[in-house]
Amino acid sequence: MDVHMLQELHEWAKIKPSINQVNLQGCCRMPPELIEYAKEHEIQLLTHSDPKEILSPKVFRDVMTDTCHPEDGMNWYPSWTVRYSALVKCRGIIKLKGYIARAQRLGQQEMF
Repeated sequence: MDVHMLQELHEWAKIKPSINQVNLQGCCRMPPELIEYAKEHEIQLLTHSDPKEILSPKVFRDVMTDTCHPEDGMNWYPSWTVRYSALVKCRGIIKLKGYIARAQRLGQQEMF
């Protein structure tokens, strides 16, 4: 997250974030304002280089078609997809990780 998104989350959340993963795919260093905000709020900054598009519409439809009746899998589009990781505090060990997606079917209201 960039500094503005992190500030919004920090102000909104009852349980404050303690780690922020920053995508450095397009640059080579952390923005100074993000570093300063993280220090002030005791947020550990970690880096990753995941692609911006985690799940393309074509791959999502292919998964839906493979796991449902082919006609039921058609016309699905991901609204958003996020990757999450849960780390053991102060150890940097990944406890669990996965993906959460929200999708809608063309011509229908959001399904889930």
